[in-house]
Amino acid sequence: MLGADIALQTGFLNHASQGTAAFQLYSTLGVGIGVTRSALEDGCQAVLQLWSLPLVERFNGITQTFMKGHRGAILVLRPDETEIIEQLFSLLPDHSRERLMVIIVGTDSSVERALADISEVLGKAPTVADTANVQDCIEFFAQSLSEDGGSRTCLPVVTLLDASECPPQEPILDSTSMPLSSREEIAYIKEMAESLGAPCTSTHCIIELDEGTVKVELSTGEIRLEPVICQHCLKSCVRTPRLCIVGMDSGWSYEDIGPRAMLTMAKIFGLVTDDLPEHVRTQLHRASRCHRIELPHVEGRSEETMERLKRLGYVKRGRRWTLLEAAGRRVLQGRLSPADCDAIAREFLRTQEMTSAR
Repeated sequence: MLGADIALQTGFLNHASQGTAAFQLYSTLGVGIGVTRSALEDGCQAVLQLWSLPLVERFNGITQTFMKGHRGAILVLRPDETEIIEQLFSLLPDHSRERLMVIIVGTDSSVERALADISEVLGKAPTVADTANVQDCIEFFAQSLSEDGGSRTCLPVVTLLDASECPPQEPILDSTSMPLSSREEIAYIKEMAESLGAPCTSTHCIIELDEGTVKVELSTGEIRLEPVICQHCLKSCVRTPRLCIVGMDSGWSYEDIGPRAMLTMAKIFGLVTDDLPEHVRTQLHRASRCHRIELPHVEGRSEETMERLKRLGYVKRGRRWTLLEAAGRRVLQGRLSPADCDAIAREFLRTQEMTSAR
């Protein structure tokens, strides 16, 4: 599994594996693992081992290594992330382009653009599948792989999945190796945090960053970000992504302060002093930005506010090309054949009919 947002990949992986995905390798390799089972039409059962791989430069070698010998590939993207499709395809071996499922998560009409971009990179129009949830996607993919190139094989395939069926989730690491911080330890944590100028409630330490408000839970050390960009958005979605600074809490202790409390104090110190590992900065960068923000009365906002929002991912968009407009434009440019343009138009009309029939 590849994508532009590891949280969206994790959400899909958790749903596909019914909440049993493992992330022991996430803090070191950026990898999540899940297993899913699907009943095939011939009565057999397909077992898929899913590896969620990071699209991060420092993990490129790891990603390539894990992709050796795979049976098929799943790309999980939002409609506005299609500009990286060519980059994702470049990571796949040639045979994977014929054993590929691209899942577009969202209800945005820009899925039309995604279909056009995918068709251009593949050199042909993919099959468009009708799926209602993550399990439908997995069953379709497993069935297509099991046919082993037979006459009914429908890969590569593109499918649209409603955003409510695949909410993003930050990778959740195992937090059961050590007991929760005690009342006495929490008092130590609060004293240290407040000495650094970070206010605390009875349950959380509050740290203000440029990206938003970070809340560190005192008993567990769990870190959540409330992005500042959400304060300006008209949408009702609630985004409080989890941040991972250190994945292991063993080996930390000092006198009467246990390992979990010591690790929590280290996290607070790193956040307050801005002494953070590069992978944490990457998480903050990703979690604090949103390309789907809707702003009220954009023209009336100050230049300073607009510049800050632009740094956090806001882009004022004009009208998007429709699928047929984009395909026609590519034909005129010689980048798409008239036959492929006709095939895209037929698939688009078929998708519209299936959507209207729901």
